Amino acid sequence: MKRFLVIGVALSALLQTGCSSIISDSEYRVRISSTPSQAWFQIENRRGETIYTGETPDRVTLRSNSSFFRAAKYTVTFRKDGYQEQRIALNATVDGWYFGNILLGHAGIVGAFVIDPATGAMWRLPPTTSATLRPDLTATDTHLTLIHYDHLSAEERTALIPVE
Repeated sequence: MKRFLVIGVALSALLQTGCSSIISDSEYRVRISSTPSQAWFQIENRRGETIYTGETPDRVTLRSNSSFFRAAKYTVTFRKDGYQEQRIALNATVDGWYFGNILLGHAGIVGAFVIDPATGAMWRLPPTTSATLRPDLTATDTHLTLIHYDHLSAEERTALIPVE
Protein backbone atom coordinates (compact mmCIF):
# COMPACT_ATOMS: atom_id res chain seq x y z
CA MET A 1 0.00 0.00 0.00
CA LYS A 2 2.82 2.38 0.89
CA ARG A 3 4.43 1.73 -2.51
CA PHE A 4 1.20 2.74 -4.33
CA LEU A 5 1.05 5.95 -2.30
CA VAL A 6 4.63 6.86 -3.27
CA ILE A 7 3.94 6.07 -6.93
CA GLY A 8 0.69 8.06 -6.79
CA VAL A 9 2.39 11.12 -5.29
CA ALA A 10 5.24 10.91 -7.83
CA LEU A 11 2.80 10.56 -10.74
CA SER A 12 0.71 13.48 -9.46
CA ALA A 13 3.82 15.67 -9.18
CA LEU A 14 4.86 14.66 -12.68
CA LEU A 15 1.49 15.61 -14.13
CA GLN A 16 1.50 18.98 -12.39
CA THR A 17 4.73 20.06 -14.07
CA GLY A 18 5.48 20.78 -17.69
CA CYS A 19 7.22 18.23 -19.86
CA SER A 20 9.94 20.65 -20.89
CA SER A 21 10.64 21.67 -17.31
CA ILE A 22 11.29 18.01 -16.49
CA ILE A 23 13.56 17.33 -19.48
CA SER A 24 15.01 20.76 -20.35
CA ASP A 25 16.75 23.60 -18.58
CA SER A 26 16.06 27.29 -18.42
CA GLU A 27 19.78 28.14 -18.49
CA TYR A 28 22.35 26.85 -20.98
CA ARG A 29 26.13 26.76 -21.13
CA VAL A 30 27.13 28.28 -24.48
CA ARG A 31 30.65 28.07 -25.88
CA ILE A 32 31.85 31.34 -27.43
CA SER A 33 34.73 31.03 -29.89
CA SER A 34 36.40 32.92 -32.70
CA THR A 35 38.96 32.54 -35.45
CA PRO A 36 41.46 33.88 -34.61
CA SER A 37 41.07 33.17 -30.92
CA GLN A 38 41.64 35.62 -28.06
CA ALA A 39 39.15 38.10 -29.46
CA TRP A 40 37.27 40.28 -26.99
CA PHE A 41 33.52 39.69 -26.97
CA GLN A 42 30.48 41.28 -25.39
CA ILE A 43 27.00 39.79 -24.97
CA GLU A 44 23.96 42.08 -24.88
CA ASN A 45 20.38 41.04 -24.13
CA ARG A 46 17.34 42.13 -26.16
CA ARG A 47 17.20 45.44 -24.22
CA GLY A 48 20.78 46.26 -25.24
CA GLU A 49 22.15 45.71 -21.73
CA THR A 50 25.64 44.21 -21.53
CA ILE A 51 25.38 41.02 -19.52
CA TYR A 52 28.82 39.51 -20.09
CA THR A 53 32.24 40.38 -21.52
CA GLY A 54 35.19 38.09 -22.01
CA GLU A 55 37.86 36.74 -24.33
CA THR A 56 37.48 33.79 -26.68
CA PRO A 57 37.34 30.90 -26.17
CA ASP A 58 34.98 30.99 -23.20
CA ARG A 59 31.80 29.37 -21.86
CA VAL A 60 28.93 31.42 -20.51
CA THR A 61 25.64 30.49 -18.85
CA LEU A 62 22.65 32.25 -20.43
CA ARG A 63 18.92 32.18 -19.70
CA SER A 64 16.77 30.79 -22.49
CA ASN A 65 13.87 33.19 -21.89
CA SER A 66 13.63 36.92 -21.35
CA SER A 67 10.11 36.94 -19.89
CA PHE A 68 6.88 34.93 -19.86
CA PHE A 69 6.38 33.31 -23.31
CA ARG A 70 9.32 35.32 -24.70
CA ALA A 71 12.49 33.69 -26.00
CA ALA A 72 15.87 35.16 -25.14
CA LYS A 73 17.65 37.13 -27.86
CA TYR A 74 21.28 38.05 -27.51
CA THR A 75 23.80 39.91 -29.66
CA VAL A 76 27.43 38.82 -29.40
CA THR A 77 29.96 41.41 -30.59
CA PHE A 78 33.50 40.25 -31.39
CA ARG A 79 36.51 42.61 -31.56
CA LYS A 80 40.22 42.10 -32.10
CA ASP A 81 42.90 44.59 -33.09
CA GLY A 82 43.56 44.42 -36.83
CA TYR A 83 40.20 42.75 -37.57
CA GLN A 84 36.74 44.00 -38.47
CA GLU A 85 34.16 44.00 -35.68
CA GLN A 86 31.52 41.30 -36.10
CA ARG A 87 28.07 40.95 -34.53
CA ILE A 88 26.25 37.62 -34.30
CA ALA A 89 22.67 36.97 -33.17
CA LEU A 90 22.26 34.26 -30.54
CA ASN A 91 18.56 33.45 -30.21
CA ALA A 92 16.64 30.82 -28.28
CA THR A 93 14.27 28.56 -30.23
CA VAL A 94 11.38 26.36 -29.14
CA ASP A 95 12.60 23.18 -27.45
CA GLY A 96 11.15 20.03 -29.03
CA TRP A 97 10.27 18.67 -25.57
CA TYR A 98 7.83 21.55 -25.16
CA PHE A 99 5.35 19.77 -27.44
CA GLY A 100 5.30 16.82 -25.02
CA ASN A 101 2.94 18.90 -22.87
CA ILE A 102 0.18 18.56 -25.43
CA LEU A 103 0.45 14.77 -25.20
CA LEU A 104 -0.05 14.84 -21.41
CA GLY A 105 -3.63 16.09 -21.57
CA HIS A 106 -5.09 18.63 -19.11
CA ALA A 107 -2.07 18.81 -16.75
CA GLY A 108 0.09 19.03 -19.84
CA ILE A 109 -1.85 22.11 -20.92
CA VAL A 110 -1.00 23.75 -17.58
CA GLY A 111 2.63 22.88 -18.22
CA ALA A 112 2.47 24.15 -21.80
CA PHE A 113 0.80 27.48 -21.04
CA VAL A 114 2.01 28.27 -17.52
CA ILE A 115 4.96 26.30 -16.17
CA ASP A 116 7.27 26.01 -19.19
CA PRO A 117 6.74 29.62 -20.39
CA ALA A 118 7.31 30.92 -16.84
CA THR A 119 10.47 28.88 -16.21
CA GLY A 120 11.92 29.28 -19.70
CA ALA A 121 12.04 25.51 -20.19
CA MET A 122 10.11 25.85 -23.46
CA TRP A 123 13.18 27.48 -25.07
CA ARG A 124 16.61 26.14 -26.00
CA LEU A 125 19.86 27.96 -26.80
CA PRO A 126 22.45 26.57 -29.23
CA PRO A 127 25.50 25.02 -27.53
CA THR A 128 28.00 27.23 -29.38
CA THR A 129 28.38 30.46 -31.30
CA SER A 130 31.47 31.55 -33.17
CA ALA A 131 32.81 34.22 -35.48
CA THR A 132 35.43 34.16 -38.20
CA LEU A 133 36.96 37.63 -38.07
CA ARG A 134 38.15 39.26 -41.28
CA PRO A 135 41.29 41.39 -41.37
CA ASP A 136 40.61 45.12 -41.28
CA LEU A 137 42.51 46.35 -44.32
CA THR A 138 41.86 49.99 -43.40
CA ALA A 139 43.71 49.51 -40.10
CA THR A 140 47.13 48.86 -41.65
CA ASP A 141 49.86 51.47 -41.65
CA THR A 142 50.31 51.39 -45.43
CA HIS A 143 48.69 54.24 -47.31
CA LEU A 144 48.67 55.80 -50.71
CA THR A 145 49.10 59.53 -51.23
CA LEU A 146 48.36 61.07 -54.62
CA ILE A 147 50.29 64.18 -55.62
CA HIS A 148 49.98 66.00 -58.91
CA TYR A 149 53.20 66.04 -60.96
CA ASP A 150 53.26 69.84 -60.94
CA HIS A 151 53.47 69.84 -57.13
CA LEU A 152 56.67 67.78 -57.04
CA SER A 153 60.08 69.36 -56.52
CA ALA A 154 62.76 69.00 -59.19
CA GLU A 155 64.55 66.42 -57.02
CA GLU A 156 61.32 64.35 -56.57
CA ARG A 157 60.68 64.48 -60.36
CA THR A 158 64.13 63.03 -61.12
CA ALA A 159 63.50 60.16 -58.65
CA LEU A 160 60.33 59.06 -60.48
CA ILE A 161 60.38 55.71 -62.27
CA PRO A 162 58.24 55.38 -65.43
CA VAL A 163 55.57 52.65 -65.38
CA GLU A 164 54.88 50.88 -68.66
